[in-house]
Amino acid sequence: MDDLFRLAEKLDELEKLRKACLKTIGVIAVCELIILALVVAFYLFTGFIHRYAAALFFLPGLFSYTLAFDRRRYKKVYNSVIVRQSLERYFEIHEFNSDYGIPYGVILGTGMIRQCKSFTANDFLQGTYKDVEFMQSDVIMRTQDPKVSRSSVTLFSGRWMIFEFNKNFVCDLLIYEKGIRFAKKGNIFSPDRLEKLQFENMSFNEHFRAYTDNQNDAFYIVTPHIMEMLEEIRENVRGDLIIIFHRNRLHIGVNNYRDAFEPPLFHPIDVQSLTGEIDEDIGLITKMIDGLKLDEKIYKV
Repeated sequence: MDDLFRLAEKLDELEKLRKACLKTIGVIAVCELIILALVVAFYLFTGFIHRYAAALFFLPGLFSYTLAFDRRRYKKVYNSVIVRQSLERYFEIHEFNSDYGIPYGVILGTGMIRQCKSFTANDFLQGTYKDVEFMQSDVIMRTQDPKVSRSSVTLFSGRWMIFEFNKNFVCDLLIYEKGIRFAKKGNIFSPDRLEKLQFENMSFNEHFRAYTDNQNDAFYIVTPHIMEMLEEIRENVRGDLIIIFHRNRLHIGVNNYRDAFEPPLFHPIDVQSLTGEIDEDIGLITKMIDGLKLDEKIYKV
């Protein structure tokens, strides 16, 4: 009974935080409309726009900081009350924090992705599933648009997962779908460090590109079963895949332009429906481990 009472209190707190976020959004929208109307009216009466007119938008900007604070607080309470409960049904959780994510250096350190101009990550989750250590977060990578100055292009926006093992893989291996535009096959000193792989599975060759620094060893990793499972994952997951085998880590990125474990903003919290959505987000991790059989001895000492 006490647990139910505490849950009801937390849900009430969440609903108040959600409404506070909506109220701030409404204030920002009204401020912007009023300022825009004033600028347009001034222009119609005078025929020019005052050079300090842009300063008027400082007020909505100030409220934007308030919104960021409110949303951060809302998300932290949501994660502790709703999300963590679902996560604990599947994983042994070592760390779960929405404020940060996998460091850029960890992903860039594979040597198989291009540098980006802007990198953000949040919703860091580290845990164990079927004795497989993993970490994951939402990641956004952007670079400068070569055609438009002061404009950026999103290279990746989605989930990045890293599965860690207690032995190194026999080679570096890069596999990605053709929609991935930031994979890197070499560097200035060794532009052809990775060689292209071709498999007997024509369907796999059509959907994926594969590169490695040791072709003979790579075929021990990319078995017919692995190819079959990657094809199945590709069909069941929305978004392009990138898979990197490097040292003792397997990196898997899903470029689905979606944040995981996000709380609702424009409708009240429904625990039952949200649990289903959270389980779907969790399923992306378990699907990789179960589908690729990462808990089998081939990945362990």
